[in-house]
Amino acid sequence: MRKIFISHSSKDAKIARYFIDDILVGSINIMIKEIFCSSTEGTRIESGDDWRIAIRKNLTEATIVILIITTNYKSSEICMNEMGAAWALCDNVIPLIVEPINYEDAGVLMEVKQLEKLGDEKSLDRVKDKLQAILKISPDQIKSDRWTVMKKEFLIKLGEYLKENPFPYPISEMEVNKFGKYNEELTTALKEKIRENEKLTSVIGKLKKLKDIKQVEAIKIKHGLTKKFDKFKELVKQVMFCLSDFHTSVIAIIYQDYSGRSLTIDIEYYGSHIEKAIARDFIDEDYAVKWRHTKEMNGLGKALSDLSHFIDSDGADPEFYEEFGQHYRAPLDIDNLLFWEEVFECKISPVLK
Repeated sequence: MRKIFISHSSKDAKIARYFIDDILVGSINIMIKEIFCSSTEGTRIESGDDWRIAIRKNLTEATIVILIITTNYKSSEICMNEMGAAWALCDNVIPLIVEPINYEDAGVLMEVKQLEKLGDEKSLDRVKDKLQAILKISPDQIKSDRWTVMKKEFLIKLGEYLKENPFPYPISEMEVNKFGKYNEELTTALKEKIRENEKLTSVIGKLKKLKDIKQVEAIKIKHGLTKKFDKFKELVKQVMFCLSDFHTSVIAIIYQDYSGRSLTIDIEYYGSHIEKAIARDFIDEDYAVKWRHTKEMNGLGKALSDLSHFIDSDGADPEFYEEFGQHYRAPLDIDNLLFWEEVFECKISPVLK
């Protein structure tokens, strides 16, 4: 009858052998024939035996089952079955965990305080005491000096082995769920990018068919292919193009009418330019702007309206607001005089009294 059953992963055969040679046999003086370990010489299944029957028989008859729980052990279906069977069949189960397995990862059906660390000196002392009590081993059979020397030798061997063959860290169920959720988010984001790419491919196809620059820019703006500050600059250019038809003194009158701000313009000095604007129906004799009377004033009115609408809807965007501040001193306000002088590059101040 084998009194001790060592449940371990076949990948951890060296760890099991060190434990048997240095701790069980070398220190506690347990006879090799009283130990069942499927991977160690003298303790494993006899040649020709059915391994399933041999494991079941030895597990059922064992007085003590020692579980050497490593990352390899946790990933082995056979080992996890042995663990479950051990709890069901044996009254004395001693789980020994090897880092990076911790108390939470062990997955054993015992209180945490009953778990021991295979690489811990005090844990090994407690394991010795348990084995000694369960197997009724006389204190005379275990020499203190020998126990201390063999225990330290085992810990050195185990430490060197783990240094050369480190275990990967196990992933908890919580972490698996976390990565699963993250994967779902990435999949959703990828699908969205694919849809955006399909949209861009369609837009690029339309752009290739166009020759008019304004039409190209209009499509780019419509489909969000331009940065907001770039769109702002395009709208500003449109206003500047319209203002290029007017003398600075007339622009001052237009600004005054558009913004509702009162300016004192040097009418006497710039009279000829203002009279010409009246004659062309840009303004009336009371210097009120005639926004709908000419193609020029219609175009300027629309350009100012488009820019004003953009500022109202997109001016609060932090990225755009920051970029605007990097380029201009003026406030982002189309009714502000400094905005007209700096953004539209209109020299209005010299025509004021």
